[in-house]
Amino acid sequence: VDVWTNGQVSLLKNTVEIVNSSTIKCMASVYDKLVYGEGANLRSIVPGDTAGTVTNIVTAHGNDYLSLTTDGNLHWSACQSHIHRESTTIYTISSATNNVVVGCEKQYLLAGVAKNLYILDQTRTTSTALPTIAGPGTGGGTTPPVYNTEYILYSSPNPNWVWTSFTSNGSVIYAAGYSGAVSKIYKITIDPDTLLLSAPIVVAELPTGEQVYTIKSYLGFLLIGTNKGIRDWE
Repeated sequence: VDVWTNGQVSLLKNTVEIVNSSTIKCMASVYDKLVYGEGANLRSIVPGDTAGTVTNIVTAHGNDYLSLTTDGNLHWSACQSHIHRESTTIYTISSATNNVVVGCEKQYLLAGVAKNLYILDQTRTTSTALPTIAGPGTGGGTTPPVYNTEYILYSSPNPNWVWTSFTSNGSVIYAAGYSGAVSKIYKITIDPDTLLLSAPIVVAELPTGEQVYTIKSYLGFLLIGTNKGIRDWE
């Protein structure tokens, strides 16, 4: 029941199942379609299509799709061994890993692969290895533009660190991750003149034993999804 219209109570729209699968690990609404990773296949479906027509976009080299992001028009996805722009492989991961996440925030394409946090070129349409150049967060002197840069922004000193999620608010990008029983949220600021990203700094640490899985900014609040439930932080 919809009770959010003042002085009115009405039924919500019907819920209709469009995909039934136990192997979907990521999905995103991209323009007029729903894109999702189902096992080793990246697929799309138009929610209003009553026929439920599924389009196979790409098969991920035999590896499961783990993460998906969009700028509202294009989408980028990651499996254990590759990162794709739409149906094109744009980065290869030398050592396949389950610890991969991608995010498009403030016109930057971010990727967490194992302990490294990368800024990637979202205009790239050909395949290459992940960058090895050190950005500001690792002591390098890179001064990148927004769209067509690729470098390591930060490398965690903890070899077991896992990046899990990105979000943004204002001129700040947040990155979350954990290692074992320790979870932290980092803040990355954007210089309005140079467009340089700052080195990530820790702004929140969760109680020991609580692992952060996802973060999302909404109306000035930071919503934090963990293995214990949902937290909000203003």
